[in-house]
Amino acid sequence: MNSQLTFTRIEKILDHIHQHIREPLSLEGLAEHSCWSRWQLQRVFQDYTGFSVAQYVREIKLSCAAEALLDSNRRIMDIAMEYGFSSEITFSRSFKNQFQVSPKKYRANGIREGITTPLTRPVATHQQVCFPSEALYQVRLERKKTFRFCGTSAVVKGLLSETPDFTASVPKAWQAFFSKVPVETVLDVPHVALIDGYSEANPGELIYWTGLETKQAQPLSPDLHCQQVPEQDYAVLPYQGPVADFHKSIIWLLGSWLPDSGYQGAENAFEAEVYYPPFDPSHQRIRAEYWLPIVSN
Repeated sequence: MNSQLTFTRIEKILDHIHQHIREPLSLEGLAEHSCWSRWQLQRVFQDYTGFSVAQYVREIKLSCAAEALLDSNRRIMDIAMEYGFSSEITFSRSFKNQFQVSPKKYRANGIREGITTPLTRPVATHQQVCFPSEALYQVRLERKKTFRFCGTSAVVKGLLSETPDFTASVPKAWQAFFSKVPVETVLDVPHVALIDGYSEANPGELIYWTGLETKQAQPLSPDLHCQQVPEQDYAVLPYQGPVADFHKSIIWLLGSWLPDSGYQGAENAFEAEVYYPPFDPSHQRIRAEYWLPIVSN
């Protein structure tokens, strides 16, 4: 099966789902639209997106419903019916499974949290960025409460610098952090980088903090600095793949997703990178997330 042709067909199925999200979307109907059998569609869709067909449709429908709860005073039953749920009870049960609170409570909280956006294939905005040929990106909106961070800092020339050096300086910053902490404290926990792009005087330079989120009152090592990171709303972009392509997903988030999202980057707030175990000993592949602080336009 031609990989690129298959990916193109998956894109068409995703477009069909997004354009008809208010309509009933069954596996049978989507299989017929795709010209695959139900079994073929389920297998290929899972391989290329990481979701089952039903899981993805449900997640996008509920995210649209969550937006409607916050953006209108319409009855919950009306919103449930609009997105294809047969009853308010069925809708409320599915909604709570995804967002951990009832639709009524979610509306009362007034926070855009846990909402996922449609999977999107990145399109290069200029010739210097070549995205992976079969990449699909999906953003979710989260509010993260105040947390304690312990780590060490380095100056890095980032994406906006005339002479970026992050491909070399970021690994060195992590090596410096790992040399200052006991190995057992960093093996099975997420590694967190905080990116301070507002304190340096030179354009394009960033203060890049490498460390861990911690609940301990004392630093893991006397060589580390601890600080409180305030509560903040974020656009979160998951990434899994070659470490060398991680920055391309960030370029897409900043250059393509953000301008049309209804949000803008928050001033004087840390951006963050979170790297999840298990970690690749060769350091060639990562499972990570980029957390962009945002405020509504």
